[in-house]
Amino acid sequence: MYKKVLMLDPDHFSTFSSLKTLGKKKIPVIIADSNFFGVSNWSKYKYKKIKSFGFKKGTKELIKWILELAVNQEIDTIIPTTDKSIWLLSEHRKQLEKYIELNIPSIKATRICLFKDLTYKTLKKNGFNYLKYYSPTNRRELENISDKIKYPIIIKPRSTVYLKFKGKGCIVHNKEELLDKYELNEYSYDEDYINKKFPKLKWPILQEYVKNPVENIEQVSGYIDKNGNPVCITVTKKIRQFPPKLGIAVVAKVIKNDELINIALNFLKKIKYNGIFECEFIKKKIKNII
Repeated sequence: MYKKVLMLDPDHFSTFSSLKTLGKKKIPVIIADSNFFGVSNWSKYKYKKIKSFGFKKGTKELIKWILELAVNQEIDTIIPTTDKSIWLLSEHRKQLEKYIELNIPSIKATRICLFKDLTYKTLKKNGFNYLKYYSPTNRRELENISDKIKYPIIIKPRSTVYLKFKGKGCIVHNKEELLDKYELNEYSYDEDYINKKFPKLKWPILQEYVKNPVENIEQVSGYIDKNGNPVCITVTKKIRQFPPKLGIAVVAKVIKNDELINIALNFLKKIKYNGIFECEFIKKKIKNII
């Protein structure tokens, strides 16, 4: 029999997609039912669902719950399908690996991927092309930056973990609009812990805006084993996204682009990444920017 797989975040589209893929192969997937309306709870491909409180009580309580399942041999592994679940597993990997099999990146590699200011610093340090960005941490810095930057520009959350999701960002066209729409992000859980460990997290970053994004975005996705070897890779091109100017792909097609594959694998090798990955590239003039 295949190993029993636990998946969190039943309301996320990537959980549903992963569940369907594994379910078709008769791999038993257990859904952590933290949201009654989560689409994965009602899929015919699930093995079973277990009542869970998700992230509502904080990560410490959620890890205790997962460890109990692992110790009782109710699960054999966990596949993260969202940023916040891969962060959770990476942060507590040493505890979890005593009982279940995991192939996820180190906490250092995870931070580089999930905290945008660290992503840009790593890209710059290693000579990769990247979009211009600014990371104010107080109102005075924001006002000073507002006089220097080229508009339009995107206000984006510094990370996708711990924060209440308000979309991928907001496009502003001048200084007045920037100062009016720039707001601190709210935490969705573990507020005291985050304020101590990542006090700058609630301050959004500012990122250069590239026109006609849908026509210029391609993504490299795949899986890297524990030894750092790519097992499978695919490249897709966005055809349609929602919202149209700044959103996630709703229609994409598979394409061939060896150049992007090489750039993505080189970056992932630099940060010693393993597990499931997706790198997004946007073409600016003749440059591919990760």
